[in-house]
Formats: sequence, C-alpha cells, structure tokens
Amino acid sequence: RRVLFRSVCSDAGVCTLARISTGPPHAIAVDATSVYWVASFGSSPGGVMKEPLGGGPVTILASHQGGEGLAIDDTFVYWSGGGTDGRAVMKVAKAGGDPVAIATAESGPLGIAVNGSAIYWTNFGDSTGSGRAVRTAPLAGGEPSTLVADTYGPGAIALDATHVYWSD
Repeated sequence: RRVLFRSVCSDAGVCTLARISTGPPHAIAVDATSVYWVASFGSSPGGVMKEPLGGGPVTILASHQGGEGLAIDDTFVYWSGGGTDGRAVMKVAKAGGDPVAIATAESGPLGIAVNGSAIYWTNFGDSTGSGRAVRTAPLAGGEPSTLVADTYGPGAIALDATHVYWSD
C-alpha cells in the first residue's frame, strides 16, 4: 500500500491524505501548509513531492531523485541519498525549481536535520563500512565537514538548540 495518512479526520478517525502512484515514501516532513515526502519509482530514483495538508494536487518538487532522509525549513526541502547516484545531500525550494547539491560523493547519506544555520546528516558508509560519519555544511554555502568520524553505523539524527543527536 502506498498511502500517506493523517490522524483524526473529523469524527471519521484516520483519513487518507494521499494515494501515491510512485514508490513508497521513505521519509516525510510537514509544515503549517503542506506534507512533503521522498518517494522512489520502483527500482529507479523517484522524487521529492509536496501536497497541501487539506488535500489537493501532488506537486513534484524535484524529479529523478531518490532519498532516505528529509528535513524542511521555512524556504527549502532537504533530502539525503539524492542525486543520480544516491550519494548526495540536496535541497530544493518549497515552491519548486532546480535541485541544488549541498554535498556529493557521500557514503550512504541517511538521516538529515536542519537548523537556522547548518544542515547535518549521517553517512552509513559503503559496503565495507568506510565513510561512516556525522557530517555538516553551512546553509549559506561552503564545504561540508565531518563532526564525528569512524562511527559504527549512524542512522537517525536530531538537533536541539545546542546539541546534535544521532543513533549509532
């Protein structure tokens, strides 16, 4: 089943927000007006999608993009595992446009989080385990850097005002 659900829909309980004709969503995020997700199209990269919370047409913000993690801020949608080879950290404007690579040639980018000044992600590594790390890049642009190298196998990531948290 490829469906996005929303809890409590009047007195009907759970209601369907979107029936997805692409592959299953790998990650979702929500703001005050829309729900965003990264979907695959079978075995090929899919896209970054958006739909109004009240229902309506699905907008493809970035096509031919895979993804594992998703984060949003006021202006952009960010995802990990994008690009043509699934090794990039990407962004696209919430209104749509051309996707922009923040980091390329990453080693299995998974979890992703963003705050007002930087983006953070985890790299699960390649098939040998090489490249496992927690990485960051400034939102204003600039080279990515490694916060923690040689982790066991990082996945999920979260932020608060002063710290970065990740599963390993």
